[in-house]
Parts: sequence; C-alpha cells; structure tokens
Amino acid sequence: ASWVVSEEGFMKSQKFFDFLKLRAEWGNLGYQNNTPATGMYEEKWLGGSGTAFGPYTNNRWFGTSTETPSTAYYNKIANRNLNWETRKEFSVGLDAVMLHRRLTLNATYYNNEASGVWTRASNKYPLATGILAVPYTNYNKYRYYGAEISARYTDHIGDFRYSVMAMATLPHTKYLVYDEPQYRDVYQRRTGRSMDAIFGFVYRGRFTSDVETEVVPQLFDESLHAGDFKYEDLNNDGVVDNNDTRQIGHSAPHLYYGLNLNLSYRDFDFILISDGRAFYDEMYTNTYFMNGWGDNNYSKYVVRNCSNPDKLPTLTYYQVANNWKGSTFYMHKGGYFKIQNIELAYNLPLATSNALGVRKVRFFVRGANLLTVSGTPDVDPESFSSGIDRYPLNRTFSGGINLTF
Repeated sequence: ASWVVSEEGFMKSQKFFDFLKLRAEWGNLGYQNNTPATGMYEEKWLGGSGTAFGPYTNNRWFGTSTETPSTAYYNKIANRNLNWETRKEFSVGLDAVMLHRRLTLNATYYNNEASGVWTRASNKYPLATGILAVPYTNYNKYRYYGAEISARYTDHIGDFRYSVMAMATLPHTKYLVYDEPQYRDVYQRRTGRSMDAIFGFVYRGRFTSDVETEVVPQLFDESLHAGDFKYEDLNNDGVVDNNDTRQIGHSAPHLYYGLNLNLSYRDFDFILISDGRAFYDEMYTNTYFMNGWGDNNYSKYVVRNCSNPDKLPTLTYYQVANNWKGSTFYMHKGGYFKIQNIELAYNLPLATSNALGVRKVRFFVRGANLLTVSGTPDVDPESFSSGIDRYPLNRTFSGGINLTF
C-alpha cells in the first residue's frame, strides 16, 4: 500500500517536495531453505554387521566360517508433520524527490519474523529416549529488523556537474525461540540475544603467582603458572570451565555504509565508489594471529608481538590450552572504510562522418581496492583470512578504450 502525498491538493502550493510517497508492506510467506528437502518425511534405515559370535575364541561354530549377524538401525527418523517455515515481513518507508529534483531520499524500516525454522532440536529430547538421529521439526524462531536509508544529491556549476550518493543499512537480528540446553545459566542463553553474538571468557589479567592459580582453578590444563591467563568465574562455583562463557561481542556489523561520487567537467569524468562497516567485533584468533604451532612459519604479527603481554600469551616450551581460549583478550573493535573503485576517463567526441562510424572514444584508467582505513593490523578487514588460507583480495589497476558507434 502506498500514498503519493505530493499529488494531494494541499501539497500543490509547496515548493520543497517534487515527489513524496509513503509506503507500507506486509506479507506472510512460506519458505523452505533446507537442501535436500526430499526424504525428510520418510524414515531411513541402514544395514550393517554386528559382533561375530561362536563357542570358541575364533568365533567359529564349524570349519573356517565366521558367523556374523546382520543388523539394521535408524539413520533418520521422519517427521510427517514437518511444514513450511513461515516468514512474516513488514516494512514502512518513504521515497522523496526534493529541491527541484536535486535531492532524492529513500528510507525504509523493516521487521521480519521467521518462525517454524527447520531444526534438529536435539536439546528438546532427553537422552533417555535413545534417539541418535533427531528428526527435523519446525522449532526455531528468528527476527530480522533494521533500517535502510539512501540519499543522492545532483547539481552543476557551469560545466562542472557532480552527484553524491550516500547509503546506510543498520541490520539487527534476534533469537526469539532457539533449541539450546535448558541447564544453561541465564548469561549463557542464546534465546533473546542477537544471532551474531560472540560468546567467550572474560579476561581478568594474568596470574601473579603459581599459588594464585589454585585459588579458583581453571580446568583446561593440568596446572597453570604465573603469567597465564585468568578468567572470571561467572557462576561463582569455585572453578572456571566452559560454563563461564557469556556474550562478549558481535560478529556481524550493525552498520553498513557507502559513499559514491560522480564528477564531470566537460569531457572528463571521475567516479569513486566506497563502502564501510562499523559496530562489530573481530576475534584475533585465525591462523595469522595465532600461528606458530611447530611449522616454523610465523606471521609478522606473531614475530612483532611474541614478547608483548598485551598482544599474545607468554612464550612457553609447552602448549597451554588455557591461554588460547576465545576471550575478551583476543577481541578487538572491527570496522573499516574502503575505497573500492576509482575511475578517471576522458570522452573524445568525433564527427559522425569518419570512415569507421565511431561517434565517441572514451579513454579510462581504473583502480580497485585502492585504500583501506582500519585499525586491524596487516590483514584485510573485509576478509580476515584472505591471503592466509584463501585467495587474497588484490589491488588491481586497469585501463582501456571504449568506442561508441
């Protein structure tokens, strides 16, 4: 449903809006994203062989034949009541053109709810049932909500023409219903939290003595020593274990933004495309920040910070699992701004009477991934592991000629 407000009689006398539309949208959709979907409604059995048997140690009744029984067991339990995941989607927004068509504005708020999400709800059934292959059920429920806004301003000063476009997206997610162990403490629950929540230990400095490591034991190594990491005992049970993790950050940006610029002066064009991300956290725990487990190949970060207690654990001749747990020690603020593309071009108009019929020649030079502004050392924040265990994001330059006939 939409309402073009600028067409109403009471808007005719105003000069600010050239066009103004208010809009709203609601829908209830059936959705299926699991592959393969076929076979989820039918039981599946697998065959195998059991333990050999016989009256003697060689499990033979007669001669040289070994007796082994055949077996069959459930590989998948069907759910004949499995149905579509459903999505209720709602959005409201406006589209406007203002200032004698120089400024264009679009804004949208959305709130979508996915319910009955296919889940193997293993925590829903007690282990006493003996179910090894939990069937899919319509169980989980998620919410996706946020806002999107974009604006473009276009104008000219004599022969100089310019267009500036800015855009931003502010996405959020939440677990409304989530299959998780019911014995978890409240601070460990996923239900009610963002779907991008990072869970880990709360770093509280380092032990100052061997004696201090025994006051609240941390159960990840046989023994700890002065200089090892100390974590907070969140449930106050006198030990630190996997029950002492909580949400410490967000892995997904809560702001995506971009800025595009188009400039023209007579026959010259300049185009700039940029984007960025903000309001999220990065864990310095990939192989670049944590390498050196015996392959004699160390990253610049490790070499530079191997003796820096604020960056890496204390060097030892033995592995201390306690010091490499995901925690606030390794968590850093994410975010970057990147100039993705720049193009500079010259348009050479030609007379239409030339022998080849060429009307215009465009010479251009172009660069991609030219500049990144970020607090992340060494690696590309757009893809944390690029160039480490996957193909790198390269900086490229190109040039060419376009002919218009």
